[in-house]
Formats: sequence, C-alpha cells, structure tokens
Amino acid sequence: MNCETCARHSLRQGTAIEITEQVPVTLSAIIASLRVRYWSLNLHYEAAWTESWSHRRCMHQHGTLIEAANCAMPHGARWYVFAVECGTPRELGDEEEEAVDRFRFRDTPFLERFWKQIGIGGGKVMRL
Repeated sequence: MNCETCARHSLRQGTAIEITEQVPVTLSAIIASLRVRYWSLNLHYEAAWTESWSHRRCMHQHGTLIEAANCAMPHGARWYVFAVECGTPRELGDEEEEAVDRFRFRDTPFLERFWKQIGIGGGKVMRL
C-alpha cells in the first residue's frame, strides 16, 4: 500500500478524507440487529416437561410466558415453563408463576366450585 493513499498518513498531513454518505438506519432496525446478534442476553422463556423419567425442553426462544405454555401443553400434564436470562436457566418468579397458573387453569369454574364445596382454598385456583 502506498503511503500517500494511506488514510492515517492523510490525517497526519491534514488532508481531508472524503466520507461517503450512508443510508439512514432506523432505530428499530438497529434494535432488531442487536437482538439477533446478542440473543443469549435476551430474556426468553422455554417450555419443559417430563417424559419417561427424563426432563425434556423445547429449545425454542419464546418471547412470552403464554407462548411457552402453549408449546408445552401438548406434551401432557407434567409440563412447566422456565426463564432463560443471559443464557442461564432460572426458576420463574412469583408473578411469572401466577401468570402461567392462570393460563393453565383458565377454564376451571368446575374445580373452583368443587374446592369451595369441600372447603379447600376458598375457591381460589390451587397449585397441584
């Protein structure tokens, strides 16, 4: 490379370097690109279940608890959802767990009436 055409040499000599105009990039495109590039840092949820005495997980990156719960439901009664932050699985917090339970037991008027009749839980949905 010739020293006269070197950008560093040009800057040291005080000559101007022509900068080409770049296409404007929207903020949403930048954020989307960062989410793809650093996907392991994003909070996401995964579905899991037990099958033949082994733990299985869906390995999908669900953006919401309900998406993960929908993914797990076809695998039987012993399913659960867990969060993944910075690539490390963690147990759901109380509010997250309550949201999953509300989804899991969303059609439970029969169970609520039954629990009320036998005096368990005051009609609230209980964890099984």
